[in-house]
This record gives sequence, C-alpha cells and structure tokens, in this order.
Amino acid sequence: MIAIRIPVILVALTVGSASHAEQRSATQVADELGGLLASEGFCDLSFEPGAIRRYVDDNLEPGEANFPSYLGTVIRIGERNNANLSPSAKVAHCHAVSRIARHYGFIE
Repeated sequence: MIAIRIPVILVALTVGSASHAEQRSATQVADELGGLLASEGFCDLSFEPGAIRRYVDDNLEPGEANFPSYLGTVIRIGERNNANLSPSAKVAHCHAVSRIARHYGFIE
C-alpha cells in the first residue's frame, strides 16, 4: 500500500507546484512572438503595444535575460524569410498571422 501511495503523492505535489500558467522557455516565446512581430509590417498590420506587453508578462519568466537577444534574432530571420514568400504564400502567411494576432489581442 505505501509503495502505491508515494508515487501518487509525488505526482500531486509536482502538479500542484506548477508556476504561473506553465511558463515556456525564452526561446519558445521568442520563436512565437518574433514570428508575429517579423510579419507585422510585411502583412500591413499594427499591433497594440499593451497586448504585446501582456503576452510577454503572461508567457515569460521575468529573469529571462537572453530573451531580447533571442527575439531580435528570430525577427531578423523572419523578415528575411518573409521577403522570399510567393504572393500566394504571403496571402496564407498573413491570414494566419492576422488570426493569431487577433487571438492574442494584438489587433482588433
């Protein structure tokens, strides 16, 4: 009986101690946000600065000092990739970016 209960208790403690909505790594957040930001001008969008701040606050631990560097790199790569899209690929890309941006409140 005790051997069965200990793993259950450990699992419960691990699940119960998860912090602030399952924070993702700085590189994951930079990949997601950077792709959107790289497409903002390319797709003729204008993102709400407050929504971007909320996204960062909600998805990134405050001590992630490498995040700005990661983000800048992802944006530069995304801008280069965007420049090589065909007109049809741009339509699909920008439609997806608009939907995601609207989901996060970056645009109305």
